Amino acid sequence: MFGNEQQYINRCLQTAKVSTIGEEVSQLEKSVAKRLRVKYAVATSSGTAALHLSLMVCGVRMDDLVITQPFTFIATANAIQHAGAQPAFVDIDRSTLGLCPDALSRFLDTETRMVQSFCFHRQSGKRISACMPVHTFGHPGRMLEIIDICQQYNIKVVEDAAEGLGSRLNNESDGSLGDFGVISFNGNKIVT
Repeated sequence: MFGNEQQYINRCLQTAKVSTIGEEVSQLEKSVAKRLRVKYAVATSSGTAALHLSLMVCGVRMDDLVITQPFTFIATANAIQHAGAQPAFVDIDRSTLGLCPDALSRFLDTETRMVQSFCFHRQSGKRISACMPVHTFGHPGRMLEIIDICQQYNIKVVEDAAEGLGSRLNNESDGSLGDFGVISFNGNKIVT
């Protein structure tokens, strides 16, 4: 590293603000929010932690089900389990490699029932409280359809857009369409 990068890193090391606090983190949060055209961006220690936090804020409770896709990095399912819930896997779309809205609709139509405005899985009796589609390899999923379907069933949408920074759907950034969106700066992601 050299130039400004070296100066910024030295400043962080000297102030011991190298994780989720400090002037640089606040600037990053503001820049990300502006770039994604969202009201707020909040830095956490990891993408997995951000997914977990998003599920908790959405009201996911112990023993709930969270719909997601089987073709993803393990962090997606781990975040669901960290929230005390269980993943309910629904198939992916061939063209986007993300959650398939048609499969989601079939699953919800045939395997769930609504009770007092909450969606419950018929066989297990568990509440389905959230849906976590993944923007696989940065390909935007069919989010508008997924969001519309989830709204009909009162299911919150948390976008796992860890790989989606810079990708857009109808001029909207991955991670900005659902109730919550999570991007990542892990070493294997687009920026890093």
